[in-house]
Amino acid sequence: MKVTVEDKNTVKKIVHVEMPETQVTKELNKEFNKLKKNAKIKGFRPGKAPKSLLERMYGKSVRADLTLRLVNDTYQDAIKQSALAIIGSPELDPSELKEGEPFCYDIKVEIQPQIGHIDFKGLTLEKTVRQASDEEVDLQIKMLQSRMAETEAVEEERAVVEQDLILIDYEGFRNGKPIPELEKTQNMLFKVGVGAITKEFDEQVIGMRKEDSKDITVTFPKDYQNTALADTTVRFHVVLNEIRKEILPEINDEWASKAGPFKTLAQLKENIRTNIDKGYAQHTERELYELIYTQLLERTSFDVPDAYVRFQLDAYIEEFKASLTQNNKTMESEGLTQEILEQKYSDMARNETRRYLLMNQIIQQEKLELSDEDLEKELDEISGDSEEAREQIKKFYDENPERLDVFKQTVIQKQAIQLIQDSNSVTVVPSDLTDTESAATAPAQS
Repeated sequence: MKVTVEDKNTVKKIVHVEMPETQVTKELNKEFNKLKKNAKIKGFRPGKAPKSLLERMYGKSVRADLTLRLVNDTYQDAIKQSALAIIGSPELDPSELKEGEPFCYDIKVEIQPQIGHIDFKGLTLEKTVRQASDEEVDLQIKMLQSRMAETEAVEEERAVVEQDLILIDYEGFRNGKPIPELEKTQNMLFKVGVGAITKEFDEQVIGMRKEDSKDITVTFPKDYQNTALADTTVRFHVVLNEIRKEILPEINDEWASKAGPFKTLAQLKENIRTNIDKGYAQHTERELYELIYTQLLERTSFDVPDAYVRFQLDAYIEEFKASLTQNNKTMESEGLTQEILEQKYSDMARNETRRYLLMNQIIQQEKLELSDEDLEKELDEISGDSEEAREQIKKFYDENPERLDVFKQTVIQKQAIQLIQDSNSVTVVPSDLTDTESAATAPAQS
C-alpha cells in the first residue's frame, strides 16, 4: 500500500492511498469465487455459473462491498503512515474499483495549526478610565423612583392624553379572525406614548374616554420584533377601563430602605455609583481586549481548521436555541431555520476560533498554568461575599465538569491577557461615552 500526503494548506491535507493492482485482482477473484460457490442461478448447477454472468448480475454490488472492506481494512494503517495528528472527522473519497487497475482512495483531513512564536510586545494599547458623575447617579435614582411609583385612578372626567397610564381590554383580528399572538387581554396597563404595541396604536388611543370602545387599525412594520405580526395589518377592538396617574414616592432615607438593603439614601447612591463604575471598568476591559486581539491577529497569519469553527458554530446555535426555549419560543415562531442561524453565526464562530487558537498558543508559549489558588480566587470573586452563592457555584461545576474545564480555560486566558498588558505600555485616554449611554449600561443593583 502506497500512502502520500498532499498539502491543501497548513491545516487541510489529503491522504492519498493506493493499493496495487495485484492485490485488487486477488481480492476481486476471491469475492467472485465465494459468490460462484454460493450463488443460485437458474440453469446452472452450484459453482458452474460463468464469471461473465456473475459479473453482469452481481458485479456492481461485489465492487461496492469490496470497496468498503478495503477502505475499512487499510484506513487506520494509512492514517498511521501519514504521521498526521488529525482533528475532527476525516472525509473519505474512494475511486471506482476496477479489475486490472490499482485501487485508490483519498482521506481529506484537518490538523492542528502550527502558529509559531507570537511576539506580543510593542502593541499600541489605550484604555478609558471614567468614574460615575453625580448626574448619572441622580438619573439612576429617578429611574428607580419611577419603577417604584404607585398609580391611582384619575377622578376627573377627561380624555386620554400622551403619557397617561391606562387600563384597557383588547383583542387583535386579521381578516375578521382572532390572532393567537394578540388574544383577548383584560386590564392591560401601559403608558401612552412609549409604543408598547406601536406608536400608531398609541396615537389612536389618545382622545378615548373611560368606558369608550373603539376599533383601531394598525400596520406593523416589516422589522417588528414579533415576526408573526411583522408587515401585517391588524384590527384591534379596544375598551378603555380606566385612566390612571403615577404617584412618585418621595426620595429620602425611608424610600431608599424599600429599594434594597440600605439604611440611608446615601448608601443607595453609593451602591449605584459602585455599579456604574463596575460597568465602566467592564467596558474598558472589553475595549482593551479587542485592541489586543485585533493587533495580534494582524501580526499573526494562520489557517483555521473548519472542524474547530464547526464546533464553535454548533455551540452558538445550541445556546441560541436554549434561550428560545427558556422564553417559550420556537424556531418556527421566530421565522428561523438551521440555515439562517448558521449564516448568522458563521463569521462570529470563525473569528472566535481564531482568537481561541491565538490565545492558546500564547498560553503554551509562556507555559502558563492555572493553580488551585488562582481558581479558588476567581470563584470567590464571582460569588462575592455570599457563602450560599459559593456553594451553588461549586455544586454546578461538580455536576458539570465539562463546564468547569471551560471556566478554567477562561481564567487562564485572562491571565494571558494580563501578561500581554503588563508587557506593553497602556495609554489612558478620555472616554467618549455620554452620560446617557453610560447610565443605561450600568443599572443600579439592590
